[in-house]
Amino acid sequence: MSFVGVSFLLLVSVVAATNRTLENSCPSGVLGMADPFYLQVYDGSCYHFVKNKMRTFGDASADCRKYGGTLALPKTQSLNDYLTVQSSKQYKMLNPIWIGLHDLFKEKEFVWQDNSKMEWSNFAKGNGPDNNIFRRGLEDCVAIDPTDDGLWHDYQCNTGFIASVTFSKPKKMYICQYTLDFVDNSLDFSVKKEDQGDKEQQDKDQQDKDQKYKDQQDKDQQDKDQQDKDQQDKDQQDKDQKDKD
Repeated sequence: MSFVGVSFLLLVSVVAATNRTLENSCPSGVLGMADPFYLQVYDGSCYHFVKNKMRTFGDASADCRKYGGTLALPKTQSLNDYLTVQSSKQYKMLNPIWIGLHDLFKEKEFVWQDNSKMEWSNFAKGNGPDNNIFRRGLEDCVAIDPTDDGLWHDYQCNTGFIASVTFSKPKKMYICQYTLDFVDNSLDFSVKKEDQGDKEQQDKDQQDKDQKYKDQQDKDQQDKDQQDKDQQDKDQQDKDQKDKD
């Protein structure tokens, strides 16, 4: 067999092995939705690098949850380095990228979206728990910056009045992570009707919980925006009155 023929067979084998790895590591819904070029498997988890959509932290999280995932959880230096290199070199994602870390529940106490506590951190200086007192209450969600050696920066999570006056850009690219023991999408596993009913109820409960969480986030943001606007209006009125006097 010629060298060209051997090379072609090797290429086909590599592509087939890569596709098989994706099939065994990524949910079927993700495989059907995403361009395989933007899917990677690392240490047993499937990662979807979402470059062509810009989402707020809440909307990006919801996109990942559709298929049972979270935003990426770089809990170790090795995974953080991997995501940084893939984002910058492979995909040219050269702006901050949402990851699944926040301190929305309690200020300065950062938790991952799988509810585990942050034990290793990679915050840039002046970010995270060390953020200044004026920005700390506004910036609760974390993004990895491939152009800053993969350091983490916290940003405002959602759009709103504050985001507009502070020129913040809460809509960012993001990475979804799907952590599975093993998936074989070629097999059709039969599911008992009662088990399917339980799963549907669990899915509904989770959707309700997610919606309540998002509604509360939106309400809190609206309240905060209104308070800030009222204070600005009051300050302006006081200034106008002082100038008039």
